Amino acid sequence: MVAILADPAPTLECSCRRHKAAADVRTGVVAFIAVLGGLGGLYYTSRSFQLSREAQIEAQKHANETSRRNAETLALTELTERGQTTDR
Repeated sequence: MVAILADPAPTLECSCRRHKAAADVRTGVVAFIAVLGGLGGLYYTSRSFQLSREAQIEAQKHANETSRRNAETLALTELTERGQTTDR
């Protein structure tokens, strides 16, 4: 294949060599496309993982905030109930 690319006007006297050269080029193109597809798949997977992780972190922050507010409300409710029972 290097000889074909180096020579501006290659002369392939045998049609079998010409067919082999064409098949080699096709194989190289298919391999290159496969590599691009694999790289695209890796990028998609890493980006999906990153977005999922960020979403989980945000959900955890929201859950912690909600839990903290609920705990404060519960504590205030308990204090209010205790205050009402001691007032009687």
